[in-house]
Amino acid sequence: MRGKNGLAAGRDGRVPVRATSLWTGVGRIYAAGDVAGDCEIRPPGLVTTGQAQALRAVYSMYVN
Repeated sequence: MRGKNGLAAGRDGRVPVRATSLWTGVGRIYAAGDVAGDCEIRPPGLVTTGQAQALRAVYSMYVN
């Protein structure tokens, strides 16, 4: 089932994202942290993973 914004969670409850940019494929919506599906950004530690993913998403929004 898709939400009003067009996002749909996968079977694991996470939003599918592009591995390097964390873009969801819908408009200008990015996902990071607990809701982001498989991605390449996985530094050690749960908190730092979410922070690293959020930084990559913001970088992708403005630089790429």
